[in-house]
Amino acid sequence: SDCFSESLKTYILDFSDYLILNAPILKFPETIEKARLELNENPDILHQDIQQVRDMIITRPDIGFLRTDDAFILRFLRARKFHQTEAFRLLAQYFQYRQLNLDMFKNFKADDPGIKRALTDGFPGGYHVFC
Repeated sequence: SDCFSESLKTYILDFSDYLILNAPILKFPETIEKARLELNENPDILHQDIQQVRDMIITRPDIGFLRTDDAFILRFLRARKFHQTEAFRLLAQYFQYRQLNLDMFKNFKADDPGIKRALTDGFPGGYHVFC
C-alpha cells in the first residue's frame, strides 16, 4: 500500500542519514584518512563545519530551506570538499531550484514510467542509471 511504501521510504532515508552522519565511526582508518586528505573532512570539527553552513541560512531569507539537519548539510559539505561557503552556495542553489520549479517536484515519484525511462536511457552527457 502507499502508506507502507511511504513508511518504508521514510525509514530508509532516516537510516541513510544516520549512516551519513555516523560514517566516520563505521569507516576503516584508511578511509577516514582518505576523507581527510581528499575532502578536507575532519571528524573532530565536523559539527562545527555543519553549524557554520547552517548559520549562513539567515543570509538568504528569500529561500525556503526545507531541510537543515546535520546529515543533509553534510552531503553538501562533502560535495564541496568542506569549503563552507561553497557548500552553502550549493545548498542554496538546490533549494532555490526546487522553489522555482515546484511543479517538477510536486508529484515526483521514482517509479513513474517517465522517470524510469530517463534513468535507463541516460541523461545528457552519457550518464546512465540502471534500475
